[in-house]
Order: sequence, then C-alpha cells, then structure tokens
Amino acid sequence: MAPTIGDSPMQAARQALIAQLDRALDGLLQRRHTDAAVHAIRKELKRARAMLRLLRRCIGATAYRRDNVLLRDAARPLTPVRDAKVLIETLRELGRSTLRRGDRTAQSLDRVLRRERREIHARSRPQEWRAAVTALRAVERHVVSVPAARLNHGAPAIALGRAFKAARRAYACVKRRCTDQRLHEWRKQTKYLAAQLEIFLPLQRRWITKCHSRCELLATTLGDDHDLAVLHVKMRDHAPAAGLEHALIARRGALQCEAHRLAKKLYRIRARRVVAEIDAGLTAQQT
Repeated sequence: MAPTIGDSPMQAARQALIAQLDRALDGLLQRRHTDAAVHAIRKELKRARAMLRLLRRCIGATAYRRDNVLLRDAARPLTPVRDAKVLIETLRELGRSTLRRGDRTAQSLDRVLRRERREIHARSRPQEWRAAVTALRAVERHVVSVPAARLNHGAPAIALGRAFKAARRAYACVKRRCTDQRLHEWRKQTKYLAAQLEIFLPLQRRWITKCHSRCELLATTLGDDHDLAVLHVKMRDHAPAAGLEHALIARRGALQCEAHRLAKKLYRIRARRVVAEIDAGLTAQQT
C-alpha cells in the first residue's frame, strides 16, 4: 500500500524508504536465507534505490551518491542467489514440452543450473550479509537525519518528471540499437519510475494510476525478457540446443514486441505533462 502523502510527498518518500530498509534488514538478519527471502530483500532494495532517487535534491548529490553505492553494494551478494533459482524456473517454463519428451540436452542444462545453484548457496559468506546489514543501517541513519524543512521544500513533480525522462531516454536507446545491456537499463529505469509513481497514487489522479499500472506491466515484461537473456548465455556456455534456443528467441521476440507496444502508450506524453499532473494533484489535495 502506498504511503499517505499528507503535507509533503518527500516526507512520504522518506517514510517509504525507511520502511523498505527495515524490511530488508529484517530479511538479512534471519538465520536462513531462503530463495523467497532473498527475492523479497532484493525487491525492497530496488524500491529503496528508487525512493533515494526521488529524494536526491533534498539530501544533496554527495549524500545521494554515497547512499546509492551502499544500497547497490548491499544487493550484490543477493543477485547470484536470485538468478540461480529464476534460471531453473525459466528453463522449466520454456522447455516444458521438451523436457517432458526427454530431450537430453535440455535435461543436461537443467542439471548444470541445479548444480550451480547448490554451489552458489555453498559459497554464501556470512560476512557479506553482515556487511549488507551495516550498509543499510548507515543509509537509514543518513536518511533519518535529513531535516524536515529540506523535505518540505523539495520539488516532487520535477523529481518525478526526471524519472520519466530517464525511462523514456532508456527506451530511445533501445529503439536505436536493441542490446541486452540497453534492455536491462530500460527495465531498471522503468522499475524506478513505477516505484516512485506509487508515492503519488493517493492523489487519485486517473493518469497517475494508469501510468503506474503500465510501468508495472512493462517492468514485468522486460524482467521476463531479461531472465531469458541470462538463460541464453548459460545455454550457449553449457548446452547448446537448437530447438530450445529457437523457442527462447521466439519468446524473447514476443516479449519485446509487447514491451514496445506498452512503451508507445506510456511515453506518448511529455515529461511536462507528468509535472503538471503531479502539481495539479497536490494543489487539489491542499484545497
């Protein structure tokens, strides 16, 4: 549920950021880090980075860069754990009929992925988790210490407009030349925008709600494509399979077509419309 905006959207963003850090810390401090727990922690850290971006001008460029690096580094040990599980699920979904027929190449890749997953869990080092806890606590102290006056004088509409521009620029890069790296960057910017839009849902502006829904759907579509891209690399490294690769390429093509369709609807307006919608919603709330 999105926080209540109240008098200051930036206050709401800080509250959301602190709550996200607390949930991530709770997960990190558990004795056992299951796949589901790791996935939940990563989601909170991604959303925390989005809130930090929204607060950038309130906290200052130097503090933003410092805390963004801390959040990024805290998430790094979690990525291999998450990918190891998702790759197995992605292969299962992609090659469901192939695996049922007993395709040895697909089954061989499945065994490779399962072995790598066990190795990744075995290599998990407690000191990395402790370092992540220390980093998140430092970010939380920094965010809590920001004076309310600086948050109240923030420019939320302009901050969201910048996020919208960043996502649209990432999409423009993909249109010029579609690479896995550019698709991944587009996905990241889209997820940041979706998380930031959530702060403004209490304004109950139809455009904001629609934009948020489209961002969420677009991020999911690009996420599915990203998982297939990572699987494709594994497939080429360990077990080339013409039939499975053909199915993967076809599935990626369909996902990318859907992503372009969603993007055309999402980016048909200018960033200044985003700013105007947020400003109008805040003005209506105050009257």
